[in-house]
Amino acid sequence: MSPFVKKLSVELGKTEEEINEVWVESKKLTAETFGIDEADFTKREIMYTEEIVRDAFGLHREITVADFIGSEKSARDFIDEAVQSSDSFNITKSITKKKDMSDEDEKKIKTTKKDEETDEKIEE
Repeated sequence: MSPFVKKLSVELGKTEEEINEVWVESKKLTAETFGIDEADFTKREIMYTEEIVRDAFGLHREITVADFIGSEKSARDFIDEAVQSSDSFNITKSITKKKDMSDEDEKKIKTTKKDEETDEKIEE
């Protein structure tokens, strides 16, 4: 079994066999979508397959920098695709808003800004 299947099994409290059935079907769908054999999958196709499986179980995840880098697309193309497939990605949680920050996070930001201001004064 793939590490992804094992991890998802634990996360969802389902058997590895249940997850693996969806994984196998998702790999077939990915192979058809991209017109390649499963043996020729790159990181792109594996990530695509994982998203199909997550969607099948109602899971959504945040977009990460690794997703962007792994896509090998321009920022504009990546964002366009992410917005179009917003059912697959939880875009709203990916953008950190000040109101969503904890007090501790805000203190860290304020401290960092004060440190930067101090560094600027020292340099002058």
